[in-house]
Amino acid sequence: MNYNTSYIRPNFLKGMIWLIIMIPVLVFAQSEKQVLPDIISEPYILEGNSYIVQHNVKVTKGGLLVIQPGSELLFSPKTTVLIEGGLIIEGTWDKPILISSVNKANEGFGFEISTIDKSNIKITNSQFTNLILPLIFSPKWFREKVEIRNNSFLENRSGESGII
Repeated sequence: MNYNTSYIRPNFLKGMIWLIIMIPVLVFAQSEKQVLPDIISEPYILEGNSYIVQHNVKVTKGGLLVIQPGSELLFSPKTTVLIEGGLIIEGTWDKPILISSVNKANEGFGFEISTIDKSNIKITNSQFTNLILPLIFSPKWFREKVEIRNNSFLENRSGESGII
C-alpha cells in the first residue's frame, strides 16, 4: 500500500510549532503574579493566588485589604503596605496565607498599621517569613478591634520581634 503523507507532515509540523510556542506562554501565564495598586481606597480582595507588592502600597481610611485563604503576598525589596484603613488576613489551617519577600537577600518591610480608624485588623493563620519588620504598629494608632492569632513569624531579619 502506498499512503499519501503530504497532508500529514505539514499539519504535524504546524502542531509541533504551536506546542513549542504555546507551552511557555501557558506556563508563564499561570505563574504570573498580580501587582497590588499603589492606593487602596475601597475593599480590595486577594483571592488565593500570588500577589506582589511592587511599590509601597497605602490602604487609606475607608479602604480595606482582604487576603483570603491560600494566597501568597510577596514584597519587593524595601517595600511596605501602610494600613490606615482595615486589614483582614484570614487564612485557614489547611490554607494558610504566605507573606514573604521576593528576594530573601534584599527583603521587603511588611505591614505598618497607623492612624486612628474605625476599621478592624484581623490576622489569622498566616506565615510571615524573610521580611524586615513583618508587622509594626505606629506610635499613634488605634482600632476598636484587633485580632492576631495562630500566625508564625520565621526568618525575619530585623533582629526585632515579629510584631512591634
